[in-house]
Parts: sequence; structure tokens; C-alpha cells
Amino acid sequence: QAIKADTALPQYIQLQSSMDGTTVTYSLTGGEISLQDGFNTSISLTDSDLNNLKSLPTIASEKNNTYISVSAEYIDHFYHDFESVPKINVLTLTESNALNAAEFTPDTTSPSLTSFQIDLDSDTLDLTFDETIYAPSFYPTYIVLVGENSNVSFSLTTRNSLSFATYSPQTFSRYITVYLSVEDSNDIKKLTELGTTANNSRLFLQINNITDMNNNQLLDLEIGQALTATLHTPDSTSPSLTAFVINLDTGLLSLTFSETMNASSIDPARFSIRFEPFSTTGQIFLSTSQLHNPVNNYIVYINISNQDLNAIKFNRKL
Repeated sequence: QAIKADTALPQYIQLQSSMDGTTVTYSLTGGEISLQDGFNTSISLTDSDLNNLKSLPTIASEKNNTYISVSAEYIDHFYHDFESVPKINVLTLTESNALNAAEFTPDTTSPSLTSFQIDLDSDTLDLTFDETIYAPSFYPTYIVLVGENSNVSFSLTTRNSLSFATYSPQTFSRYITVYLSVEDSNDIKKLTELGTTANNSRLFLQINNITDMNNNQLLDLEIGQALTATLHTPDSTSPSLTAFVINLDTGLLSLTFSETMNASSIDPARFSIRFEPFSTTGQIFLSTSQLHNPVNNYIVYINISNQDLNAIKFNRKL
């Protein structure tokens, strides 16, 4: 019989992977109803519901695992005149007696990367795709960061990890967070023309083996189509000196910092060698020493001058 479309509320519709509802189920949260001829009704799924369904590989992936159940009290039918005919509930399609799909059209549309954000304070990249992807098909090494000038670039290495923030199970998602390794983060920070603003923070994928849940390959995104970061968070954490090694034979002092340092900002004369950590008594400042091969890095070397080296050796407490 014909139905009154405005009473067919999508949120009371449940999709199931089996007729009896004993396996995987998913309740719609909304959608747009369109009544075709009174007997046929179409529901346009919300993006959220569509991607949540795609994240569940054992439901609605083929005809045999696509069933529907619905609460009848929310759907009324009519004959000719809505106003003159009393509301009558349709036959209930209960969870234990769901209806199998008469036809099933699989997803054949390739997914695409739509945006990304870069945070060099927390060392993360947040990637957003237009649909659920099969996350195990993604590797951080596919990512290339590009500056405003395409001649400046950095390819991520295998020293990274992934995190997925989406509907469970967590291996299927529209969203991927890449946690940069310390090494990759420091290598990026060495490049003064990359990752310092949104405009010089661009990204493309150098290998395209990424697929959606139906094995559709991601649309190509080459260097000429690199996406510009929609949000750039600069590094705002102060660096710290974490370790040092001094060689009194060669006079070479190596300083290890928590992150890449701007070598031109380091003045050896501001460093001192002390006998005790909390006492300035007898400290020797490296007042005549110089940087050794100054480059931006998280390890910086200082050539201790003969004058400073002899002053250190002269101090018997050191």
C-alpha cells in the first residue's frame, strides 16, 4: 500500500547483516526522505551513517548481508486522502524477521584525500578522506610534505606510527592521524622553507595503494595537486638540552637538544663547564670557543678553543 512519506522516520530503521539480527546491526541516525510514487520511498543516507556502515565490513557489503527492519508505529499508510483516512500501522519488520535487499549496488567510487592539518608542536598530521578507507592499505611512507616551492620537500620515513579516530572497529576510518617520529620531526624542522606556515605546508601521496572498504583505489594526488594545510600549528614548545659529551683530548663538545636547533642562534660563550650542577663556583665559560660545522640539527658541536680547554684542564675539580 501507499505510505505517507513524512511519517517514515529514518532513525527508526535498522540495517542488519542477517535476517534474525543476531550478528551485526546498525540504526540510522537520520537521512532525507523522498517519496517517488506513494509505494516507493528513497532515503538518502547521511554522510555519517554511510561512512559508519562502510566501517563495518560484514554488513551491507553485499546483497547477502543486507537486511532491513523497522518499527511500524512510526509509519502510516494512506489510500487516497490523507486527511479522511485514519492512520493505520504497517506490518512490523522486526529485528528477528528482517527483509533482505532485493537489489544491491556496491560502492564503485574511488575515495579521495580532501584535507589535512599539520601540528609541529605535537608532531602530528591529521588526514581526512571523503569516505571510509581501508586503513591497513595506508602507510606513512606514502606521504610527501612540500613547501610553497615544490623544490623543497620531505618524504616521511618508516619511523612513524598511525592512530585512527573513528567508528569501531578502528582499522576502518575517514580520519588518520600520523604521529611523526622524533627523527622525521627534526628533519622537517631543519627545512626553514617547509612547515613554518600553512602556505608552505603542502602534502601529496607518492604511492597510491590506498583503497576504500570495497577495494576502490584512492584518486591520484600528485605533487602538482598537493593540498595546502587547512590548519597549521607551529612549534611553540621551548627546546631543552638533554645530554652532552665532552672529549678533553680533541676538545670537541657535543650538545644534544630535545629538537632541531637554529644553529645561528647558539653562542658557545653562553655555555659553561661546572664542577657542581647548582654552583657557579669555578665554572669555565667557553668564551673563545666556536661552533663546529654549524648546521640546523638537534645535535650541535662546539670546538673548544685551546684557551678554554686549558682553563678546564687547569681546574683540578673538573
